[in-house]
Amino acid sequence: MNILVTGATGFIGSHLVRRLLKLGHTLFIITRPHSDLSRINDILDNLIQVSSDPTLGAIHELFQKNAIDGVIHLATYYRKEDSKEEEKNMLETNIDFPYRLLIIAQQYGSTFFINTGTCFEYSPSLVSINEHSLIQPFNYYASTKFKFEDKLIESLQDSNLKALTLKLFFPYGEQDNNKLVRLLVESLIKKNEFHVTKGEQYLSYTYVHDIVDAYILALSHIKNMRSSYDIFNIGGTPIKVSNIFDTLEEISNKKGFIVRDKEYAKNEIMRMYTESEKAKKVLGWNQKFNLTEGLRKTYNYYLQY
Repeated sequence: MNILVTGATGFIGSHLVRRLLKLGHTLFIITRPHSDLSRINDILDNLIQVSSDPTLGAIHELFQKNAIDGVIHLATYYRKEDSKEEEKNMLETNIDFPYRLLIIAQQYGSTFFINTGTCFEYSPSLVSINEHSLIQPFNYYASTKFKFEDKLIESLQDSNLKALTLKLFFPYGEQDNNKLVRLLVESLIKKNEFHVTKGEQYLSYTYVHDIVDAYILALSHIKNMRSSYDIFNIGGTPIKVSNIFDTLEEISNKKGFIVRDKEYAKNEIMRMYTESEKAKKVLGWNQKFNLTEGLRKTYNYYLQY
């Protein structure tokens, strides 16, 4: 298939385009002048780049000249803490841009749009979160993701295009951004102290290769989907965050560098997990990498590179 992928230069996107190439798909990716291509430098010759501009003129031209079967949308602008200065960027990247892209895809006859959501759209819960759980965005970022999903659903009326959203729970793995697992791994490799909480949070950490599996399965599913829209939570087996600390100390054979003395943040999420029952039943998705396997692969990657 001819697939347009947004966010191909990012953490999950860079893993996904590698898998899609191996499966024989023709991939078009959107880049900007400031895009960091380091994650995909070695496969750039196998990807067809199109530059994003304010008018999306080049993207219109891409759809005119190529039969684009569909879009996989991973591009996002993330900030954990709310900031008035960042709201404009988040609105543009997380709502306006994908909506304009969606309209173009519909205009030129694309048949599917796979969207990426976040677990932070849900309200934290003492029980497993499913696709019908309470929506209560944790921050402005999560709010923009949910608002785009609303626009996506609305746009499907009187349209032949089908869409679904994968709501991801705590991705980690090789070439991640500066999030907890990567920071822990780097501190252990460099033998630097890294201060954390006691790790009593109960969360669904999910290794990136398992997340990529979900996109591949979604790509197969969406072609035969009866409804015009669906949602799937994608999350690994729930674990206590302290298990990450213990496991990395064991893998690295280094103790004393992860210092568990930080206070929890006022808005700390203590429980947010899913059993991904719907994804297992409908998509056939299963977690292939447990926490130890995923952390070992991640640690060895950073140890080498």
